[in-house]
Amino acid sequence: TLRLKADTQMVSVRVSGLHISTSFVLVIGRGVYGKVVKCKNLNTKETVAIKIIRKDLKHAGRSEILNMFSLRKFDSDRCSLIKMTDHFVHKEHQCLAFEILDIDLFEFMKGRHFKPLSVSAIRLIAQQMLVALQALKSIAMVHTDIKPDNIMLVNHKLIPFKVKLIDFGMAKHVSELRTGSWVQPNCYRAFEVLLGLPLSVSMDMWSLGCTLAFCYLGRLLFPSYSQYDNMKMFLKDAKEYVMTSKDKATHRRCSSTLVESFYDLEEKVPTCVDSYEQKDIKAFIKLLKRMIVLDPDKRISPSEAHRQDFITMKHLVGCSGKYVINARTMVRKCQLQPIPKEIKKTTKKNIISIEKKTIDEFKRYNFSANKCIGLANIIT
Repeated sequence: TLRLKADTQMVSVRVSGLHISTSFVLVIGRGVYGKVVKCKNLNTKETVAIKIIRKDLKHAGRSEILNMFSLRKFDSDRCSLIKMTDHFVHKEHQCLAFEILDIDLFEFMKGRHFKPLSVSAIRLIAQQMLVALQALKSIAMVHTDIKPDNIMLVNHKLIPFKVKLIDFGMAKHVSELRTGSWVQPNCYRAFEVLLGLPLSVSMDMWSLGCTLAFCYLGRLLFPSYSQYDNMKMFLKDAKEYVMTSKDKATHRRCSSTLVESFYDLEEKVPTCVDSYEQKDIKAFIKLLKRMIVLDPDKRISPSEAHRQDFITMKHLVGCSGKYVINARTMVRKCQLQPIPKEIKKTTKKNIISIEKKTIDEFKRYNFSANKCIGLANIIT
């Protein structure tokens, strides 16, 4: 019997064929896809988060399960990726069980009234997300939905700024990307998507750059739904890109809008802060400029970004001020992991091998509504 507690309502559920036998559940999140409930297994005392997909979005749940199978080759802790522990069907609802985490980055920022994070804290988030992006790149997967809401703190009190990338419901293999596809969330959408140009894994780097900028500014870098109107902090004329690109853009409705630059960010570095912190801020902005680049082919890669001074702190070698000592302490407490050797290089042969293994394993499961993986009957 699985006892579910949704807000203040107690519900008894009898489940067969599941790894989770008995638990209490509390709704901890809702979204377009459905809801997320916090579940405690009374036998093992393990707490998990169960994502319950809406009946009409069952295909999305199956797609996410397949994506999570692709990620099973990685050490989820070393690669900063959410770990799926189980999946089942409950009354025609596709359900996915994940490790329990703390709070997402957006809610964390909201809880501090969107007060900007220090660059020493942003470095921790950036380093871990770069490792995650390199892992995805090694299997030619694109997340397509990177934003503060999908980066979660693992346990902020125990390990400050330890994070993981979550929600792979929209993730795609590069072979599934279609020119002109409208993907990625508003305000984090790469320019090639807006212009209807060919897409690649580099679109995730743009979104990550926008996310880190959000942490630094305490507000959106590109707040408008039509990013052409408000991208006045870095980019050149979009029309110029359309004219010089070898591929013809399909979204031409805003292609003639002039967008300026965000180089003035560096000019606005606070003069009242520690001189070492000023140096650190400039190193961060330097990296940010290489992440948010109009041409996806010139955008920095995860592995290259991981070697930049801001991440390695090379620019602070030999420095021993209070700011530097605190920054190094934060890195040590966060237990940062380097990019695993096995994902540093991506080969077509490895990708094909991973895909075949994943698909073969996935075929063992029958997603027919008449033959569920797990069955549950709610008794009220």
